[in-house]
Parts: sequence; structure tokens; C-alpha cells
Amino acid sequence: MGQEIDLMVNYPRAKRNVEGRGASKTDLDRALARKFGKEFFDGDRTHGYGGFNYM
Repeated sequence: MGQEIDLMVNYPRAKRNVEGRGASKTDLDRALARKFGKEFFDGDRTHGYGGFNYM
């Protein structure tokens, strides 16, 4: 055996709080996102991909 080498040390890290974003989701947000309907694609950003503005 040898010494463990961290190969991920040179890769960039996210500056945003990834865990905090997941913790802010409510059960209602998750239920709406699982339907993959209008709310997921065109609704609020908390429900999925929403927040996109069409031209």
C-alpha cells in the first residue's frame, strides 16, 4: 500500500452552496418537479428548469 493521493485537488470547486439549495426545496416543489409538466419547464425556478424567458 501507499499514501492516498487526492486527484481532485486541482479541479475547481463550486462557489455556491450546493447543499443549501437542495435543503431549500419543499416536498411540494419536489412533487411538482416529478410530474415534468408545465411547472417544471416553464414555471418557477424552484420547481425545476423554470425561469426561462421566451423571445
